Amino acid sequence: GMYAQDEWRANSKLKLTFAVRVDRNSNESASKANLTRFAGAFAPSDASVPYNQTLHAGLTNAFPSVEPAVFGPRVGFAWSPRPEKTVVRGGVGLFSDLYPGQLAEPFASNPPFVTSFNIGPAGGLPGGSPVAYDSSVPGNLEGVGLASYNALVNGFNGGQTLAQIKAALAPVPFSLPSVTAAPSNFKNPKYWQWNLEIEQAFGVKTALTVNYVGNHGYNEVLRNATVNSYAATYPFLGLPASAPDPRFGVVTQYSNAGYSNYDGLVASLHRSAKWGFQGNLNYSYSHSLDTVSNGGLESFNLLSAGSSI
Repeated sequence: GMYAQDEWRANSKLKLTFAVRVDRNSNESASKANLTRFAGAFAPSDASVPYNQTLHAGLTNAFPSVEPAVFGPRVGFAWSPRPEKTVVRGGVGLFSDLYPGQLAEPFASNPPFVTSFNIGPAGGLPGGSPVAYDSSVPGNLEGVGLASYNALVNGFNGGQTLAQIKAALAPVPFSLPSVTAAPSNFKNPKYWQWNLEIEQAFGVKTALTVNYVGNHGYNEVLRNATVNSYAATYPFLGLPASAPDPRFGVVTQYSNAGYSNYDGLVASLHRSAKWGFQGNLNYSYSHSLDTVSNGGLESFNLLSAGSSI
């Protein structure tokens, strides 16, 4: 990063501050080249397209590209129309944040290197017979999962389609893999912040300060786990009757579509009394609104336990 600042005293009552910050971000990397992702954002395709034509495996970077640098200009002023009595301050600036490092983790768990299979208690064998936990029993849980994994890896490396992988695994049903997708260019979350403050002295012991502050965030990270959702029997909310891409289960799409807004008014009354005592009376009135809190991570994640849509 780089930061530069200059202050200019225009006259005895007015002082201006100019600054700029440049922050460079890097693309998370893996030295073992074990990352898998789409070439860009999720683009549905039909079942006849092989997995390895859509997913790019053996990558070292988590995202296709990231914003190379963010320029954050700032300007501020302090004006004293009545020195010793009244001061007016204000400023506005652009600030940037970094994407959480945990956003890169799912790309190390995308197929084919790491794949999760959901095997139901009665869906592992033909006819719906239960899946045994005992590894000595034919069609046991471990065997079904391993067979699904091997079928996916061999099919991926061999350029097979979904139908070919299912045929190789039959009669054991194939569990569709889930994937995470990133935008073609991952941007840093950004925030415009501003304030305007008036400080007024009443005598030598009392001062009143009123400060308006606000900010607007954009390019914030959202995680959408519904891009491959469908409602086969009862379509609602515009969902299609079948999965947009039948080769995958849950597809989680990252994007920079999040935004937030905050406005607040803070009033403070300060009073100096005798014998070193002083007191403050503060009042704040504010309003905030965002599309998702905490970048859709942790307890605010759509798929986490106890989350609220």
